[in-house]
Amino acid sequence: MHMLRPLLTALFVGIATGLAAQSYVVDVNGGPGANFTSLGAAVAAVPDGAILRVRPGDYPESVVVAAKGLTIAADVGAQIVAPAGLPALHVVGLGPVQTFVVRGLALRSATGTGELRLEYCQGLAFVDNTGGFLQARLYASHCDALLVSWCSWYDPALPAAILDSCRAVFDSCSVGELRQFGGELQIAGGAVTGRASTLGQGGAAVTMQGGDLRLLGCQLAGGFSLVAPGRAIEGTGSVRRTPDAVLQGASPPVSPTVAMVTAAMLRVATSWITGPIYSVYASGAVGDLAFLVGAERSLPQVVPGLDAVWLDAATARIETAGVLTGGAFAAMFQLPSSPALTGLSVVWQVVAFAPTGAMSVSNPTWLVMP
Repeated sequence: MHMLRPLLTALFVGIATGLAAQSYVVDVNGGPGANFTSLGAAVAAVPDGAILRVRPGDYPESVVVAAKGLTIAADVGAQIVAPAGLPALHVVGLGPVQTFVVRGLALRSATGTGELRLEYCQGLAFVDNTGGFLQARLYASHCDALLVSWCSWYDPALPAAILDSCRAVFDSCSVGELRQFGGELQIAGGAVTGRASTLGQGGAAVTMQGGDLRLLGCQLAGGFSLVAPGRAIEGTGSVRRTPDAVLQGASPPVSPTVAMVTAAMLRVATSWITGPIYSVYASGAVGDLAFLVGAERSLPQVVPGLDAVWLDAATARIETAGVLTGGAFAAMFQLPSSPALTGLSVVWQVVAFAPTGAMSVSNPTWLVMP
């Protein structure tokens, strides 16, 4: 078993003490050790880079995070219940050297669907296991580095996820209808489903107005209809998909106005095994030499001829390497357990070299420490 500890030691142990000193407890019930009873008040008061540990309970407010890097790490049962017409959580004006992380927070509205809104964020934004299974939606506009993992977005009346001029990655998410306005989007694993209509036209899973879409082992299904099912993809733009990315719906499932290419692509995925055991799985072309590289979070860098590189060169570490025998390899890690590491994030990508020397880069995947 390969241990994650060397990477975490190199990246985080030196700063963990400082981060622990900037950790605050938010408890709507005012329990022992609480620093705040309001999440909004906590966001306004704490310094840039602080960690907010949110205890279970309903927080009746609309929380605005303006031009501030924060980590919001919520316990199970913590949820924002926003007033009608306001987003539950609104992140705006994140600077290029700031990072925003939210993990485990449920979003609700007093009268309907809770909303996470991110606008004009130049820095990294991590959204992990946040939103809600029944009703929560995501709106992101002009976000340069948005990473969304293990989230469920669904709205019975509106598109569940709207991305306007963003560079974003969805990893293992469930989305009920997505709209992309320009920008770049990667969907790795998970599913997107169009809106069902009994007697009308089913909705498209993804509607594009320009932009680039990369599909890696995910499923896109047009909305069910007794009359005419929806397409998997409507609109205009360019799409790359792996052969195992499933497209279902009307025939053809992709609008003729969308330029689509199907090709094998390097992919990396993560999953919990049990307890502190975590695995990273890479797949690609048989015979390629692949390197699993972990690094501190970094803004994506555009490298000519490659997909964006999300690794910080100064902190990058090769965690494991091997030939993709059978087209895949896996590595397992044991995560350290320390409250000082809560909310900290590690990004992984796989870099591979074909026998010809050609280089390729996978999608990013990441871990937000529990």
